[in-house]
Amino acid sequence: MVLMASNEIKLVSFFLHVIRLMKKTKLKNGKVGYIGIDSFPWRSLIDVIIWKLEKRETEKSSIVYSINYSLIVDLTSAIEGFLNETFDNILGQRMSLSQKELESDSTKLDSFDDFKYRLIDFVQDKLENSTWSSYNEIFKVLVGKNLKGNIENELWKGISSLFTFRNMIVHGKILSIEYTQIRNSDDFEIELKNKYKSVYSYLSEKNLIKAMNMDLWLW
Repeated sequence: MVLMASNEIKLVSFFLHVIRLMKKTKLKNGKVGYIGIDSFPWRSLIDVIIWKLEKRETEKSSIVYSINYSLIVDLTSAIEGFLNETFDNILGQRMSLSQKELESDSTKLDSFDDFKYRLIDFVQDKLENSTWSSYNEIFKVLVGKNLKGNIENELWKGISSLFTFRNMIVHGKILSIEYTQIRNSDDFEIELKNKYKSVYSYLSEKNLIKAMNMDLWLW
């Protein structure tokens, strides 16, 4: 599989820029406030993604295939980690605003309704069990806008295809390929089964993939 290194580098650069802007969060519970330290393992992936990109350029062996697969998993994990951290920060801000309301007006304690906290807990539970397909819905609940509507269409298609590919890889789905020789030609029609088909279509459209021989090396 041939992925554009420039696009990967742009994605990594974007994450690094965001990390520099983000601050450590103060965690607070609805009834009892406390300060904690958030740990975001996805940030550690950035260094290894950069290392793999550099390593891939110097390798000529079949290990490049494995590097490509692992980059797909790393990149999607980084995207999910970034979104989860962002959503967590937004939820923390919402919680903080609710607590400040109570602290500024003690009379509200008499009629205190923990609906906001229950709602935040509900969103947190939903976020913990979320997948790429549900992030747009969560984003809309948190900020009142469509995540998809704020991302360039081609970039959205690329990220969605990346997640589809990642899911097939990590769940061990078989990559089944059928090729049929075109009549009176040395060319072949290539067809992939299950969800790999949509990934192959996207990569072909963007000239990120090529069939080098009858074995169909996707690199």
